[in-house]
Amino acid sequence: MPSTPPRKGASVVLGPHLRHSLIAYLAGPRHVQRVPRQFDDVVEAVHGQPPVSRRPSDTERDEIQEHLTEFLADFGIPAPPAADEWRLYLPPEVSEGDLWSAVNGPEVRHESEASAPEVLADLRTQLERILGPLD
Repeated sequence: MPSTPPRKGASVVLGPHLRHSLIAYLAGPRHVQRVPRQFDDVVEAVHGQPPVSRRPSDTERDEIQEHLTEFLADFGIPAPPAADEWRLYLPPEVSEGDLWSAVNGPEVRHESEASAPEVLADLRTQLERILGPLD
């Protein structure tokens, strides 16, 4: 997907997760910009020891990309670039909470409960409702 130029206004970074990637794909370049991927720290807890936070290893990052690629392929969607994630720009009247409520609400069937086309149709309907026309 091409990238839109940076814009002012509220935005949400869509991380390397299936639902986030589906949102980026459906919203398209009118609403989405490619940005360098940031990985959350890994938190490890060993019995009896305080949790330790660390950056994910190259192997862990590769595994995340591999799993995301496999999940998206099930939906007929190409893998995102390994080094990038997506920034979704929101209209001024839409908050981040509005976005997550719309795409995670009961109107959108979960990936394990419906076929890929049904989930994509549900997500598209909700995104069009809060973002306007999609690409």
